[in-house]
Amino acid sequence: MKIIKEYVEWKSLLSVYFSLILISIITSFLFLKNRPFLNKFCIMMISFNIIGMIFMSANGINRFIQNKNSYDEILTEFRKDAENDIKNDDVKTFGFGLSLPPKNEAQAIKKIKTDSILKTYGLKVKNLGCTIMPELTKASEEYKKTTEVYLTKRNGKGWRLKMENEIGKVNKNYR
Repeated sequence: MKIIKEYVEWKSLLSVYFSLILISIITSFLFLKNRPFLNKFCIMMISFNIIGMIFMSANGINRFIQNKNSYDEILTEFRKDAENDIKNDDVKTFGFGLSLPPKNEAQAIKKIKTDSILKTYGLKVKNLGCTIMPELTKASEEYKKTTEVYLTKRNGKGWRLKMENEIGKVNKNYR
């Protein structure tokens, strides 16, 4: 029952359903005069439900196509950025969320040292904003796949583990 209250907009669903019933009742009185009321009501209710399903399906297909096109555009943009960043030796690692300034001197030093380690391995942090969208997450993963080969060639095998160990040491020393 909790799921229904939290995740289903039941008031709007009920209003749509009762509207369909009301419209079906009204049109039952206006059309198909020579049939019994229950027969007319069922015909009208089924007709309006079919029309509603057609409209909802068309809307769903349209939204799917728009989202697919948007995803393809973002993916293409990230691939181009990856190629340009490889050429310029300016590869990025992406993060999400609100980027806050350091609270104290220890956090400031930790950030500087972490950025320095990333720069040594040819990386720079870029924040993609507070909203974590699946499209951006997948596009950033595609960017990472594209740049991973270059970074392995640049830094040698096992470079990511070495870098993470170095950053771990910095995090441990500047808590």
